[in-house]
Amino acid sequence: MKKLTGSACIITAVLGIFWTLPGADSLRVSDDAIQLIAEFEGCRTNAYQCSAGVWTNGIGHTKGVKRGDSATTDKIARFLIEDITDAERCVMAKLNGANMPQSVLDASASLVLNVGCQAATYNRKQKRPTFLATHATQRNWRAMCNEFGGFKYAAGKVSPGLERRRAAETKLCLSGVR
Repeated sequence: MKKLTGSACIITAVLGIFWTLPGADSLRVSDDAIQLIAEFEGCRTNAYQCSAGVWTNGIGHTKGVKRGDSATTDKIARFLIEDITDAERCVMAKLNGANMPQSVLDASASLVLNVGCQAATYNRKQKRPTFLATHATQRNWRAMCNEFGGFKYAAGKVSPGLERRRAAETKLCLSGVR
């Protein structure tokens, strides 16, 4: 496991700012999703490389991040709104989000924020939609939730941290499925 470098930030401080910013009140995800994302992403003010080798800072923010970058608590809160909004857009457009139970939307947004829209919805090796996307199109929410566990790889290797996150996302996802 790579040692993280950079200064940790306090998630509760970031979330305190987060809820005061424009855009936070229009998010579709619940507090459960935001807490899950924050818990598994952690919070860093300085850029670091995640287990997949991607430069990251804040609470899982990767867009435009490079070595040496840093972010204030306020900026991290703004990044989180942008990143969740992007994840929600993907879920709505490519995973039938408008028809999802809240728990499925929450877990799906967490997954997409972590792996990216493309990886969650399209299998490049097999040149077809992922099973997760196929089940979403069919509104087979239970089967969709059970696909989360497949997204456990970082740099081609099983990541224990991603296994734990996927288990938590699967549990959240299934919690609202009848």
